[in-house]
Amino acid sequence: MSNSSKFLKSRAVAVVIAIFALVASTLTASPASAATHHSVNAGQEYNVVIGDSFEKSFLCTADNGEVMTGTNYLQGTIPTGMTWNTGVLSGVATELGDYTFGDWQCLFDIGGQGYQSVGGSENWVTIHVIPPFTPTPSITVTPLNNPSCDIRIVGRFPKTPDAGTASLMLAITDTFWTATLTGFGADSLVDITVSASDVTTLAQNPNVSSLTGAMAEIPNLCDKDITATLGYQYAGAPAAIAQATVHATKILANAQMSAFVEPNTFCSVRLIGSFTSIAPGTNFPIFIGQSGAGYIVYLSPLNEGEMYDVVLPLDDMAQTANDSAIASYEIWGSGVPACDGAEIGIVATVRMRDGSIAGSELARLFLGSPLACEPGTWSEDGFVPCADAAPGYFVDRAGATNQTPCNIGFFADTARSLFCTPAAVGRYVANTGATTSVACPAGLTTYLPASRSIHECYKLRPQTVKGVKVLKTYKYGATVITPMLTDGGRPLSVVATGKCTVRVTQITIKVKGKNTKVNRYQIVASKSAGNCSVTYTNAGDSTYAPLRVVKTFKVSKTGK
Repeated sequence: MSNSSKFLKSRAVAVVIAIFALVASTLTASPASAATHHSVNAGQEYNVVIGDSFEKSFLCTADNGEVMTGTNYLQGTIPTGMTWNTGVLSGVATELGDYTFGDWQCLFDIGGQGYQSVGGSENWVTIHVIPPFTPTPSITVTPLNNPSCDIRIVGRFPKTPDAGTASLMLAITDTFWTATLTGFGADSLVDITVSASDVTTLAQNPNVSSLTGAMAEIPNLCDKDITATLGYQYAGAPAAIAQATVHATKILANAQMSAFVEPNTFCSVRLIGSFTSIAPGTNFPIFIGQSGAGYIVYLSPLNEGEMYDVVLPLDDMAQTANDSAIASYEIWGSGVPACDGAEIGIVATVRMRDGSIAGSELARLFLGSPLACEPGTWSEDGFVPCADAAPGYFVDRAGATNQTPCNIGFFADTARSLFCTPAAVGRYVANTGATTSVACPAGLTTYLPASRSIHECYKLRPQTVKGVKVLKTYKYGATVITPMLTDGGRPLSVVATGKCTVRVTQITIKVKGKNTKVNRYQIVASKSAGNCSVTYTNAGDSTYAPLRVVKTFKVSKTGK
């Protein structure tokens, strides 16, 4: 080989070596002086429920002005159904199992592309794809103590139930009825009232798609201990249930009815109260007496819920002749009951709204001496001296031998209470014997009074009026058509002030291909210059929060 050939070959080799050195300096790892990279969120284990979405960044850390352009794992397997994109793992796992991956390649830009391989057990990740589970629902059951023997069931499903799996079961010893529920999503309120006198009426609830009975199939569960079970499945996991037991009671007299001996009298009885569910205009008798002797007193006709307050001097009933609340009276048995230390019973008989006759004992009292404790007070024997009912308790009749704690959902904030006060809407009482109610967390409210749990608190939906649109300026006499309902279908009230007025007008629109006249608000600009302000409001309800929208525009002769 000539010297010239040797020179050219040596020159070519040198060029190749120079090019290789340049490429290596660009594509290899950062200098030894740079900090060692590591993958963020690596070195841990994660549990992912099959069917749930997952997203986590494993991008390497940057240092010394580097810009991280991506991260790759070089070994292992990611969960089936998930994807890897420049260092971020995301997606929905579709197969159970344990998935381990790691041995990172950290890609960065620091004036040129480079990478650094990062190993070590602390930079590996394990993801356990596990079966789903069904979170336990909540449930409370309350007797409404009314003539229909109604009970109220309130609860929540933490997750959206699988189709056809949400259910409510009402059961006694030898009977149960199961309702399939529909229309409930994650964390939506279940609030169902049913008559225990005929549980088949549960099928009329719009959230009940079917109702089935079993065993004896007795529809009347009134005056029995009923166990209510709320259950559902989520994502095919085993079902979860919550149970509560209640005694369904049918009350003829409301909580305000009481009878007691008039203070400072020898033989007078006072009756205060009203009856629920009575036939309108009922003239009903009250029996007052003792064994073999007494009165039948007919009160003047009452309407449902109407209060009465009468004093009956049993030793001289003729004094009642001018009392408009008393229609008449008659003596039965052997005559006037004895007053001195005698015990009498007081029973009311009333015709119910359905035509049936029902009786309710109001009280058993001692006349004369000793005096019975007044309502709101009590003693161990029911006679003076008496103690006041403590806050959180009530005594609703005379001669009481104990005080009764307020039920869940009710409270008494003062002593000597005759009744307990239901928690107002937006508040709840979770314990018996409460002296106050508790406000729902900010932004939440309750559907009805007398709520028993924080789980009955829910968030009102916001209202919008997207169809209310106005320009900044209108000329004299211009009109603007706006809707009369919110986007949620609630009615809007409109007030116009300044250089405009508002009225209702009819417009024609297409409904299913046919011309249909509908009402709309029409804003009419004045024929003088100035500003117009239009305020749209809706007070809100048990579903939607209150709304107030103000639209303003300028009125000018030219509209400019």
